[in-house]
Amino acid sequence: MRTLALGLALVLFSPRVSFAETHRLNIEVSDFLIVQYHNDSDPIATDKVFNLLTLRGKSDRSWTKSLHTEVHLLALALKSKGAVDSGVFSQSGVSQLYVVDRLDLAIGDQDRFLLYPDRLNIKWKKEPFSLRMGRQAVGFGKTFFWNPIDWISPFTPSTIDRRYKPGADVVRFDYWKTPFSGISLFYAAGEDGKAEKSAGIVRYTHAMQNIDLEWLAGKVRNDLRLGYGIASTAPFLQGGALRSEGAVYMPDGHDAASFFRGTVGYDYQFQNSLRVIAEYHYNGVGGTHSGDYAVIRADSHLTSGEISNVGVHYVGIDAAYEVTPLFHANMGGLINLTDGSLALISGVGYSLTDETDLKLASFIPIGEAPLDRVLRSEFGGYPTFIMLSLA
Repeated sequence: MRTLALGLALVLFSPRVSFAETHRLNIEVSDFLIVQYHNDSDPIATDKVFNLLTLRGKSDRSWTKSLHTEVHLLALALKSKGAVDSGVFSQSGVSQLYVVDRLDLAIGDQDRFLLYPDRLNIKWKKEPFSLRMGRQAVGFGKTFFWNPIDWISPFTPSTIDRRYKPGADVVRFDYWKTPFSGISLFYAAGEDGKAEKSAGIVRYTHAMQNIDLEWLAGKVRNDLRLGYGIASTAPFLQGGALRSEGAVYMPDGHDAASFFRGTVGYDYQFQNSLRVIAEYHYNGVGGTHSGDYAVIRADSHLTSGEISNVGVHYVGIDAAYEVTPLFHANMGGLINLTDGSLALISGVGYSLTDETDLKLASFIPIGEAPLDRVLRSEFGGYPTFIMLSLA
């Protein structure tokens, strides 16, 4: 309770100042109280409660018209007595590819404290070119729950907290042919800087009336990949947005088969502030039966965190509603159509100040529980999470 009280004080009274248009200094504090319940059939799992206090100092400065630096220093203080599954609650998703440090590295059998930069980069810009080097946030894609083309630091579809995307060590070069189209090159350093664990990606983006297009090609570790992303707000959608993205994975290896992952979704903003998102996802590397899951979980794309689901067909739904300008709520879920399991994801939030929200969120899995530690349904093997956050 003392840690939670300290977090409350820091969140409410943390300074947010701007020295000038050329230098923005910001301190963000978040406090999370999380309860985890395991399925009773798991003989080795135990319920956990942990408190995570995060403090992030941000310095974004323009030294000249062409030179800019970004430094975000993150401090994590964890109060816990056991391991916690960070695939659901996460600051940075679950990918182990290029994100330098992840939340689950701080979670162990004792209280922990970590201090490290999760953004540290320098940018040079001279129209129509720009070059950014160092630890930076990189995101591709148009859809919400599943992002088949977010190849460097993807979130999982079940991640509750997505407010901040961490940095990865990347060199990025952009050339904007016009204000509406450009080519970008990315190099993400892999473990120990080895080429076979690194990524090289080229992206072309083009914006037309009511349509945004994104095309990607590259090599990620030992995969050759091709991908696309599209977002349309065409008049026939009646004020909604149609989004889709997909990727072909071509692993390098005699025993590795190529596969496709794709997502299509529709979101609509009603006049009464209700927003609904619905997505369908196809996972070509998934198993068609729960008996296949053990083999699928050993796939390198799953063990690295690039892909987080083991089935083939999925549906995701989220409905968010602003009850009052200060009080908001959301309700949704993920459904594995392969085995019929699902996860209910909900939350309610209240704005204490202009920049401080109190939120209660939950992740409740429903499905056949594991038997003798063998998955009989995907979400039936997940723990239940309840999270109280102040940020």
